[in-house]
Amino acid sequence: MFTLFKYSQAKLAKEVIAICADIDPETDYQYDPSKQVVNSQQRQIYLGNLFNVIKDKNKQERLMHLSSFLRSALFTEPLSYDSHAQFLVPRIKTRTEYGIMAAACLRKEQKDHVLHFELTPRFVVLLAVDGETSVQTIKQTDLAKLELTAEQAYKYALANLYRLGDGPFTMIEKGIYQSRFKDDHDAARILMSDEIAQLSLDSPPLVFIPTTTCLVICGVDDTEALVKVCKISLQIAARKRPLSQYPLLLKDGQWQDFTPPRTPSYAPAYNLSLVEQTADYGNQKMQLEAYDKAANVEFFLAVHTIFELPDGIFYSSICIWVQGVRSWLPKVETVHFVETVNHSAGESLGKLPWDTVMAEFGDYLTPLGLYPERYEVKGFPDRARVIELVGRL
Repeated sequence: MFTLFKYSQAKLAKEVIAICADIDPETDYQYDPSKQVVNSQQRQIYLGNLFNVIKDKNKQERLMHLSSFLRSALFTEPLSYDSHAQFLVPRIKTRTEYGIMAAACLRKEQKDHVLHFELTPRFVVLLAVDGETSVQTIKQTDLAKLELTAEQAYKYALANLYRLGDGPFTMIEKGIYQSRFKDDHDAARILMSDEIAQLSLDSPPLVFIPTTTCLVICGVDDTEALVKVCKISLQIAARKRPLSQYPLLLKDGQWQDFTPPRTPSYAPAYNLSLVEQTADYGNQKMQLEAYDKAANVEFFLAVHTIFELPDGIFYSSICIWVQGVRSWLPKVETVHFVETVNHSAGESLGKLPWDTVMAEFGDYLTPLGLYPERYEVKGFPDRARVIELVGRL
């Protein structure tokens, strides 16, 4: 008995990294399966289309194609205003993803950080040169090569985005619009706020950007359309490289992070936000654990967990505060207190809402200034006080 070899995207990633290491040995390339890319500090190599092109080739043909493709992608001509300003484009990233990129720079002691602009506290805008075979992210030092200031580069990128196509949004049903190009610039078209503001909606525009190739819009007060938009966003993110399920609201010409109210009509959006928050904390946890190992520092990163409430409508979030453990807690809706003194397996003292925890035991928690925020635990609350507060619920 034998099993036929099945070529996979994971195998493609290994081949890409091996060839990149041969071509460019000074750069560290990593595979990110969640986004279907091979990353370096400055470049992203998208695997989706590449996989479709070479999956049916034999190994020799495959490696020849990859070698030619990657040499073309990696050995681009030096940046200059004349050659590259016309290809500058904006790219939308979550702050968590940008934080991962910045952390990679710090680990390698690189001071030349990626150029970025804040869109909202949850999202940033990067600039990139959109080449035929790869996207090259712009760093601070690249501005001198382009003979542009950061503000000038941003204006060029935005103007280029507008030139990529007129009328970028199309109505897919009453009260719901979607970006129509389905290219890698669709997420960035959220920056075309003047176009979005003119759409025929019954209330201020609420936007989801589930992938780089999709942007979905409805009115913030149109809860019937919002339910449909949440389903569309989930379905698209399941098929493509996911970007974010956090919605953004256009208000007074400015983008704002939108936190859906905890009401039944907004439940789908509320739950999506919690799912995204869990993903953010999960990505952050991996980065902090890598730092922990490298710096020989020991702390417990409490897990941000979501679960469905008994009402079957809403999700909720929870973490565990364990006595005697140096912990960094995520911000959650509920904290579960576990006492370990005289109880090696731990004894549950009960659960309390986050607001109650901060009001009663805030002196034990120090915010660390991370995104998403975590709190360093210093001590453990009085057992009797915790039990008393739990008994009042």
